[in-house]
Amino acid sequence: MRKTLAILAAVLVVLGTSMGCEGRKKTQDGQEEVDTPQITLPESDIFSGEYEVEGPDYEAILKITKANQGYHLEWTFPDGDKHYGKGIALDGILGAVYDVGDGSSSGMVAYKKSGDGITGLWTPTEGGSVSCEKTADEPQISLGRLDVRGDYEVEGTDEDSTEYTGILNIEEKGPVFSANWTSGPNEIHGTGFVLDDVLILNYGNPDGVGIVVYEIHGTQLTGFWLFCPYENLSTPYPVSLATEKAKKVTSGTKVSEEDD
Repeated sequence: MRKTLAILAAVLVVLGTSMGCEGRKKTQDGQEEVDTPQITLPESDIFSGEYEVEGPDYEAILKITKANQGYHLEWTFPDGDKHYGKGIALDGILGAVYDVGDGSSSGMVAYKKSGDGITGLWTPTEGGSVSCEKTADEPQISLGRLDVRGDYEVEGTDEDSTEYTGILNIEEKGPVFSANWTSGPNEIHGTGFVLDDVLILNYGNPDGVGIVVYEIHGTQLTGFWLFCPYENLSTPYPVSLATEKAKKVTSGTKVSEEDD
């Protein structure tokens, strides 16, 4: 994966929420509304292993290791270079953020299990393109078609149990989605795409990188996130995940590549 990063200068405030149980509440117009369903991490581990993967112009050995609630990923290229990643498995998809460990080559990748192999797609942090990465002879997968554009109200709790509220804006930008979380004066910028009914977004700042993986439930998103400092990216330490949910309040529109 020879992937590049446009380093994000935004101050990172990691967004996460405790998952609400499924139930009913009253909206402002008196109608009953079903809360976002509760989701859980998969009990079985289908992704751990060592894979010979190939991309458009590269080959690598990818080692995926279960690390508590998340995953540690390590790509080794023929010249000895390595990329490292942290990932989250949800609904049959492993979404991960990757980098060489200093913010110079970050992006996100998402895999599906296919027989004894894997097949996936990746994009650099700045977006602009989506490429395939898979084991030999496995079918190439396609991007999902669900429309997640719009503004979402986000409620959550940081890892230190601090509660917050915010807004998540998702816009279509070429083949990917751009994401912007706003909480008070702080902003986080991300990039990602949809596979099946799962939205995967990566984000980062000068201190590290993170990944958010959501299940899509109509106008609501429910998922898990993690953040990893660059100095810890190469270490397969036990990963602890936080949860996040968001409710769409307005629909979005497509953004031209020229708007940058």
